[in-house]
Amino acid sequence: MYTILLPRVAEQSLVQGIVDRFRDKHTITVATGVTCAFLGDERTLREHLLAGEVVRVLRDNGHIVHHLCFDDDLDPLTFRQLRVAVDKEPDLVSHFEPHCGKPVCNIRAPFSADMSWSRYFEGRFLERLNRLGCNPNLISVSQMYERGLYAPYVKQVLVQEDGIREYLRASFPNYRPDKLFWAVCPVCGYIDGTATRSSEVGVEVSCERCLSTTFVRYAELRGKLNWKLDCAARWSMFSVDAEPFSKEYLEPSTGTFFVAQGLSKTFFGGNEVVPIQYGSVFMPTSLSGSIMECLPANVVRNLFLQHPRADLEISEERIVTEANKVEVLPELTFAALVKQILPVWLLDSTSLTSDQRELMSKGLAYAKRFEHREVKAQLPNRSHLDDIPCDVLGQIQGIIRQVILMREAFGMDYDAFVGPAKAAIQRLGDQRKQVTSHFRKIIGQEQGVPNSRFLFLLPVSYLKNLDSLIGLYLSAAGSTNESAVVELASEQRPIRMAIGDSYAVGN
Repeated sequence: MYTILLPRVAEQSLVQGIVDRFRDKHTITVATGVTCAFLGDERTLREHLLAGEVVRVLRDNGHIVHHLCFDDDLDPLTFRQLRVAVDKEPDLVSHFEPHCGKPVCNIRAPFSADMSWSRYFEGRFLERLNRLGCNPNLISVSQMYERGLYAPYVKQVLVQEDGIREYLRASFPNYRPDKLFWAVCPVCGYIDGTATRSSEVGVEVSCERCLSTTFVRYAELRGKLNWKLDCAARWSMFSVDAEPFSKEYLEPSTGTFFVAQGLSKTFFGGNEVVPIQYGSVFMPTSLSGSIMECLPANVVRNLFLQHPRADLEISEERIVTEANKVEVLPELTFAALVKQILPVWLLDSTSLTSDQRELMSKGLAYAKRFEHREVKAQLPNRSHLDDIPCDVLGQIQGIIRQVILMREAFGMDYDAFVGPAKAAIQRLGDQRKQVTSHFRKIIGQEQGVPNSRFLFLLPVSYLKNLDSLIGLYLSAAGSTNESAVVELASEQRPIRMAIGDSYAVGN
């Protein structure tokens, strides 16, 4: 009953194409890239969710799949990244601005003194992906350089720089990089203002920031290849088979994919990498953060992956549409859950599962942000009972007591509960509609899920309190509900029998 749905939503043509491409390959590596200098908004999610979906499909088809995500944590911190990372807090911007230009792996984290800038945002980035059912193995590029994995590629690039530039001029004449390698200045630690001149034994590093010139042997050289060469090297190192790219990076003359593919095959002996194309995502800054705050995982996944190759324009209207379209419980969309189930859960949340609590948290935020209202539980009081005839209240109390017994007997087994619950409602006869409508009005849920499911969702503790309240009200009114309430002792045995024998409660 409470299984949270995680739909498989990527376009079947895209998924099937990947499956067909690797049908005869036993082990496959799918990669993505990121620079963990800040968390940013949700626009960047599409690449990683698409990679995770491809990984899932390939694994479902019997392949061993490595899902890698490379953090380019040797990239220099920019001022724009700094402002986003610290939420534009003036004191923090002022404090960390002098560090702009240093690799993010070499800067202390803004909100944690015991880890680096990149390590802090790696944790937040992975937490975001994990909440969406995407679980890549994150690899620090700086640690790969530090441990010497890139060393042969770096030396090859620096020694053969003229040959590489000649290849780029011939194969990609519109791509003319200023630098093939970005060195970290051994004097001041900045990476954004250095230039190199290579020899067979080492590299001369000049820095425009501190105006130093230092000779560094290859074994001590710190820095990174430019991005397209770095992609080419890592593809070769890890035998990457596929990676998602937006159409901007698939431009044949200068796009990262084609340039890196050519460099990898020509200089590093790399294999062919399959590009997984996805469309660009556009979203106003006013919605930044609200998608993760207000929508459950499967709604977010559906938003980004339903048509991954098409450009995606995210607006408030689009978010509301997704909320009304995607089921989060069987036969219940997220928007319907917010309207119909959330007020019931708020009556008593102590017995909710972690998944249900997550839905409740998202639902409250969604209602406030996109429906401009607050969802509140309606606790019954005397005024809710005044307009209900005493005989109807007696019938309501009878239903409540039967439901309490059923819920305690069947626990969370809705399939066992639904038959006896429907039978109890049917026995109300001609009063059924009047009793159920007044019952739902007391709780503030006059419309919503069917009566049997509605009764199953009401917290038992709430039902017991409502039973007591109605009992006190009827006593004060000088009425009795004895004729309306089925004797509890005789109700016990048929309920237990219904689990295995029949749904004929009370017959």
